[in-house]
Amino acid sequence: MKFEVDIARDGNQTLTVDGIHIYSKYKPMDHVESFIEKEINHGAEGYLLLGLGLGYHLQSIVKKVKSKKIYVLCVDKQEQEILFNLQFLRIY
Repeated sequence: MKFEVDIARDGNQTLTVDGIHIYSKYKPMDHVESFIEKEINHGAEGYLLLGLGLGYHLQSIVKKVKSKKIYVLCVDKQEQEILFNLQFLRIY
């Protein structure tokens, strides 16, 4: 996979993987917050993310459900490196 990190119009990083935009080119954090707010189920026991990207979805979920387990499946080495370098996360 080819990961390309760029800067969105609002100054945050955005990501393209193999030519497909993972986040908005304009306001990636706003887009993620809106998506997670619509999709989150507060009654769920935990969450599973397939892929990590730049960690924005994970960060948003962590803020909203602090005490629940969140599993992240990363199959690409670059994603694994991003995951282990995230400052807001404790990894077990």
